[in-house]
Amino acid sequence: LKDIIISSEAEDLQEIAADTLAVLGDSAVDILTDLLANPDSRLLATKALAQINSYSTITPLLTLVKDGNDEVRKTAITALSNYHDSRLPFVLISALKDTVAQVRKEAVIGLNAYANLHQELGLVELLQPLLWDINFEVCQQAAIAMGKIGTNTAATALFELLKTTTVPVFLKLDAVRALCWVETQVSVEYLQSLLGDNCLVAVEHQPQIVNEIITALGKIEHQELKPKATEILMEFIRSNNSVLESVRVKNSLVLALGYLGDIRALDYLIQLLEENDASVRLHCIAALKQLDSERAYQQLIYLSQKSSIKSELKTGIATAIAEWNY
Repeated sequence: LKDIIISSEAEDLQEIAADTLAVLGDSAVDILTDLLANPDSRLLATKALAQINSYSTITPLLTLVKDGNDEVRKTAITALSNYHDSRLPFVLISALKDTVAQVRKEAVIGLNAYANLHQELGLVELLQPLLWDINFEVCQQAAIAMGKIGTNTAATALFELLKTTTVPVFLKLDAVRALCWVETQVSVEYLQSLLGDNCLVAVEHQPQIVNEIITALGKIEHQELKPKATEILMEFIRSNNSVLESVRVKNSLVLALGYLGDIRALDYLIQLLEENDASVRLHCIAALKQLDSERAYQQLIYLSQKSSIKSELKTGIATAIAEWNY
């Protein structure tokens, strides 16, 4: 197999031989390592080593991280990212400055596994410049990594990205999701600030961004942060922001309030029963049941008997009562 890779002129035959060596696993590592010495067989040998799930491949792969071939470097960095080894974080950090975007991207992905060592490695400071990389795939992975690091400093870096009007919408969506993972008082306050910023993106993209922020707030799991998240969403309802005309945004808002489970949202959810859109009303009913099914039902019965409420709300309440037990 080694001779085929070295001497054959048929590329498909060389690839088959390399793949066969990869299947042999540990027993083929020495042979593949020898093949790395030949520039003509180096890429094939690198790809074969990358397929072998064994710590014995780390040492030969480490010799390739500065190779002159972009594909060799990328393959080696990607493969090394699958392992935990004290030598690897510094190799990945060095690769953050590679001239090839795909190598930088793989290095960022690899460093995700070392988020617990962010202080020792200074990861926030190292990754922050990559939020502004010329390649958007690198930016996206840097945003994800910041979210996994989960510190207030990481949240601030994401917030700065989100505040910049020239950043593309798809990258801002990734940054909002990453900011959601941080789950600190600071990150929640950043989400609040972003929710009220109508200049965040162009008008046509505002519902998309707002929807993502609302969804992020609704997914908060830390009990001590849930009341704040609920207050932010209720305040947003009171703002009468034009984005609230979007049915998708309304449904996300209702779902978020339901997930957060704060009884203070009861009246806001009931008020949304006056919406004409059936999906909004159905989402409201589901959310009301999540808050406190018995209390919500009693409040609906009470309001249904009042003559002073608007006809649209009265109709919505009647529908909710009728569908409550289905």
